[in-house]
Amino acid sequence: MAFSSVPSQIGPFRVCDVLCTTLAGALVRVEDVQGGGRQTLMLLDPDEAGWPARLRQQHRLSSHPRLCRLAPGGPGRLEGADRAYYYVGTEPLCGWTVLDEVAREGRIAPLERAVRLGAEAAEALAHAHQQGLAHGHLEPGCLFIQTYAEEDEGHIKLLGVGLQVVARPASRAARYRPWPGPVARSHRARFAQDVAALGGVLSYMITGQVPDHRDPARALQAACTPPALMEVVLRAMSTAPRRRFASAAALHQALLEVDLSPPAGRPRAPSLWQPRQRAQA
Repeated sequence: MAFSSVPSQIGPFRVCDVLCTTLAGALVRVEDVQGGGRQTLMLLDPDEAGWPARLRQQHRLSSHPRLCRLAPGGPGRLEGADRAYYYVGTEPLCGWTVLDEVAREGRIAPLERAVRLGAEAAEALAHAHQQGLAHGHLEPGCLFIQTYAEEDEGHIKLLGVGLQVVARPASRAARYRPWPGPVARSHRARFAQDVAALGGVLSYMITGQVPDHRDPARALQAACTPPALMEVVLRAMSTAPRRRFASAAALHQALLEVDLSPPAGRPRAPSLWQPRQRAQA
């Protein structure tokens, strides 16, 4: 059973942000109220019978640089106000999600950076699929932009793989509706659904708008998206088996090779190719 909510404090930790809620628990950023240090924890529901297997899966996946690494060893135990939690520490997550940056800046810019981050997400997704694990609820809040220095443009950490993400905080859910993609009736279809969902996230990163399932090309056209890139994004979002990419690995390769030349006869749209200027305080 998924966590219906995460308390504001668990043991010595104050919960600062809930990144995602899963069938096995939740991924949260916390602050130690005694020492003041911040870290990211994976909370586990001790009543959910499948969490030991999912934890083993996470340890196996976390060797990939685009997936969140777990601390070695078994889970610890924390006492909340009304229940107990198991937890596992993760590598430090310093940065913000794609959802947060689009809300703050309007889109991911410049365009080369959006494409690079999308390719990194596709690379992480391809690795998970090779291990037999689908994401199942891929959306911008699951793409964390990890930064290591002030001038660093960041690299993707894909959150929630193998944990069966089922919910998000209301503040996040109100800002993005995941791209539906094909109906997942089989294991292979779940992989296709992940690729379609990542296509929707790519469109959101480029345009700053939640993609419209009735006309997904409209926002991309309005943003003067280069034709080759628009073709890649629309292929990823397609629900037609013959049209969409066969795998996340194929999408990753397409993003690495895509031509970002602007449409013939039209200059590059400055808003796409340059970071937005932040308002002065």
